[in-house]
Amino acid sequence: MDMALWAVAAIAAFFVKGLCGFANTLVFTTILGFGNNNISISPVELALGYPSNLILAFRERRSLRPKIFVPLSLMVLGGSAVGAFFLRNVDAGIVKAVFGVVVIGIAVEMAVRERWAESLGSVAGRHEAEADGLKEAKAEADRSKEVYRSRKKEVETDRAREAEAASKSDSQGKFSWQGIGLSVVGVVSGVFCGLFGIGALLAAYVGRVAGDSREFKANLSAVFIAENTFRIFLYCALGIITKETLLRSVSLYPCMLAGLFLGIKSSAVMNEKLVRKAVVVFLVISGAVLLLGSFRAV
Repeated sequence: MDMALWAVAAIAAFFVKGLCGFANTLVFTTILGFGNNNISISPVELALGYPSNLILAFRERRSLRPKIFVPLSLMVLGGSAVGAFFLRNVDAGIVKAVFGVVVIGIAVEMAVRERWAESLGSVAGRHEAEADGLKEAKAEADRSKEVYRSRKKEVETDRAREAEAASKSDSQGKFSWQGIGLSVVGVVSGVFCGLFGIGALLAAYVGRVAGDSREFKANLSAVFIAENTFRIFLYCALGIITKETLLRSVSLYPCMLAGLFLGIKSSAVMNEKLVRKAVVVFLVISGAVLLLGSFRAV
């Protein structure tokens, strides 16, 4: 019965991993956390997660962007290095609560941004239809030439205003997010992942700067590979990874692979917008779990 639960946890966790690119740790530990100690769960999840990250990064290798994953990888490793000092001086429960709120906030911002992009697309479609109507009007009568020119000028003026507004909004977003603000979120998310092994804020950051779900999975997996490599050496040095851990992990590889490829196939047939919405949903869930965990710790 115990092994069956581990198998179910592996399939469910890595289905989510294949679908969204993260949250496997959240699902795995949630399913197994009621009857097992974290020291028994974490090394097995690490041994299963490492090859899954290699698979996703290799599969989406054309979408890898060094300017995203290289600095974030360094931040994560830096977070792991300063973890002991940080946790001695700051209440971990308070930190988790704060970052839970931040993760939920970023997820909401991503959802609002998607809706705004859809609205701009519908406005552009309406103006294109108007332009087609103007072409037909021009061909109908000679006297319509002046009307056509006047109307065309109005449409072009409206388009220019909307393009300027969209560009201004986008540039403001780039300044506030991809400038100083986004750099701060990147640093903090890397440190947080290194400290607690939780990638929700990291996923929120990458989801904000990645162009699509392929780029999101590729670069997030690359960062996780760096973090996993560090933790493998750390766990081996501390004796956390044992022969029993490795045997259990190997026995669960078929379940991990089945869940992972089922998730990958599901994301391939799903609309890009649905995948991004799934990412937002799991970010909100991750943030909520962080908040609940912080309250439990108080």
